[in-house]
Amino acid sequence: MEFALLKDIARRALSADADLFDLHLKRVRNGYHIQIELDGLKDPSGSVSLDECERFSKAFIELLDQAIGQEGLPDDLDAENYSLEVSSAGAERELRIPAEFERFRGRPLKIRYRTDEDKIHVGHGIFDGVDGTKIRFLGFVPRAPKKGRVRAPEPFVLELDRIEKVNLYLDV
Repeated sequence: MEFALLKDIARRALSADADLFDLHLKRVRNGYHIQIELDGLKDPSGSVSLDECERFSKAFIELLDQAIGQEGLPDDLDAENYSLEVSSAGAERELRIPAEFERFRGRPLKIRYRTDEDKIHVGHGIFDGVDGTKIRFLGFVPRAPKKGRVRAPEPFVLELDRIEKVNLYLDV
């Protein structure tokens, strides 16, 4: 479903301290469900407060209700047939790679990547830098490692095209 106008409305509802992380519009039984994730630009993990979610929700609803009937929104969308869910992208949110590596430099990351044998592995590291298409990480051992002998973490390098997914990692 194309929803450029919906994204524009969401961007206009944002405060200076937040950004639009993700937006989904889903058709449900008798209308639509709009799911929006916000990115806190001033928070180290990108989280937003409940107050920010509430402020955004009110502004978004007001702007959307004014825009109903405009081209770019579903023809059958009206002020009574949609639900809105607004949340933070989360403390263990997925990073947009490679764009967000620098923003979260120094933060623990969970990295899902393909090996040379095309097997999926999960590693933990801290972004250290970029060298062309190679991404450098400082290794670390999570606080709750699997049973067995724990080896000292070593720096590692991954080709950007081998990285499947990267999330912030809470090491609690």
